[in-house]
Amino acid sequence: HHPTRPLFRKNQRQMDPAMSDAAASAASSGAAAAAAATPEIPEAGSAMYASISLYTKLFEAEPAEVLDYVVMVTVVLIVAGVVMHLLSLVKGSLTINTFGSMLGAMSTAALTYAALSKGNKLFVWHPILMTFGAVYIATAGIETVVRRKAKRSSGDRKWMTLLHWLLFDVAAASMILGLYAIYVNKQKPLYKHFASAHAWVGMVSLGFFLLNLCTGSMNTISTKGLKLTWVDWTHRIIGKVSYIGLIATVLSGHYNKVKILPEGWGGKLVLPDNYLTFGGSWTTKVFGETATWAFMGLVAAAFVCGVFPTKPKLEPKVVKKA
Repeated sequence: HHPTRPLFRKNQRQMDPAMSDAAASAASSGAAAAAAATPEIPEAGSAMYASISLYTKLFEAEPAEVLDYVVMVTVVLIVAGVVMHLLSLVKGSLTINTFGSMLGAMSTAALTYAALSKGNKLFVWHPILMTFGAVYIATAGIETVVRRKAKRSSGDRKWMTLLHWLLFDVAAASMILGLYAIYVNKQKPLYKHFASAHAWVGMVSLGFFLLNLCTGSMNTISTKGLKLTWVDWTHRIIGKVSYIGLIATVLSGHYNKVKILPEGWGGKLVLPDNYLTFGGSWTTKVFGETATWAFMGLVAAAFVCGVFPTKPKLEPKVVKKA
């Protein structure tokens, strides 16, 4: 919402107190016909007015107005995610999946350093948060729940499952914040957002990720407390599909920029001839093609290691001395 443009229509006399009675009367009569054809403006204090005002403050703010808040929340999420991952590494044997999460951390660190070296702008926090949430923390959450199988103690297994849940919470919050950052940064009407293949793959994948997180939480939370030992094949399948989609989203965002709805929602769906051509993304423009390929390779390696089938080595059985 632009600060010089009123969100709701105001009485013309209120907007210009110097307007004469005759001019105000003429303006009012001239606007009467138009008013009949336009939707009724919500009254101040109504639920609809409050909803529109909240949307305006959150999603139509200037990028500079929300930058500091995005940075502060990002710092909290990064600290929380790293601490939880470190706690998970203390328990259970390390596997090739663990190496995948480490590569995810490296890709996040590399992108963060490179992006911020070009300036701290709201846009750069979109790829940073998406890489942190999807490539690092989501991978860490997956390998944490896999490594729980190496624990003999039921309590240790439950602890690893709890960390898996919390890591996915951090991943979800990070990706939602990254989505918010790019939405505000574009400064476009709603129908002009989500016009690219990258955006649609990301939205669908994030939707499945959040759905899986919610159903998993419902299986875990009960009136009797937390149930941290349960098996649900649909949870695993949806989790794998969403994770593959999120990694594909990250890679596609760096590979190129393909708009399939150039006119926005309601417009014609098109597939450009160069939809497979490499280049045109923010990464290639700012860092060059070689650096972009290197980063994409790091992300792909993190994904392959993260989903590589592995069987954690069961920890040695502790024999209590008599």
